[in-house]
Amino acid sequence: MLNFVMSFAASVLVSVLTFLVLGNGIAAAVPAVLVFAIVFFLIARTVGNRVTAEMNLLVPLLQDRKIAEAETHLLSMQRRFGRWQFLLSGQLDAQRGMIRYMQMKFDEALPLLERGQFRNWAASLSIGCIHHRKGAKDQAWKSFTKASKSAPKEPMVYLIWATLLTRD
Repeated sequence: MLNFVMSFAASVLVSVLTFLVLGNGIAAAVPAVLVFAIVFFLIARTVGNRVTAEMNLLVPLLQDRKIAEAETHLLSMQRRFGRWQFLLSGQLDAQRGMIRYMQMKFDEALPLLERGQFRNWAASLSIGCIHHRKGAKDQAWKSFTKASKSAPKEPMVYLIWATLLTRD
């Protein structure tokens, strides 16, 4: 979100300066759009690189089964980077939800997974499995449909979906 605000502010500044120099509104729009795109891309790339580096620090914690430290690290990342990009905070919540899901804490995992399920097939798949466990089969099938739309070429979605359909 801050990425958008900063990019928009830079584009407005360039637009105003260009308008003052050239006196033409259409001529001021072109550099403003270019500046917006460039600033947005550069900030997104910087934030993305930092988040990737932080996520790489998370893997050894999970491998060593230091779950509490891993969740603390994810919360720290969410506080630092969650405001910078759209949907990043929800994706980090989904990661925390996946950790809880793997611990079989389904009631704790469900709200976290639901916050980060936008275009996240793993979160949608986990939500479907939780609903299936609770007996809410219609909600489970809807979640599996959503997961298959998010990742149409992901075989794990269809494998789990087919297995649960076969069991029923």
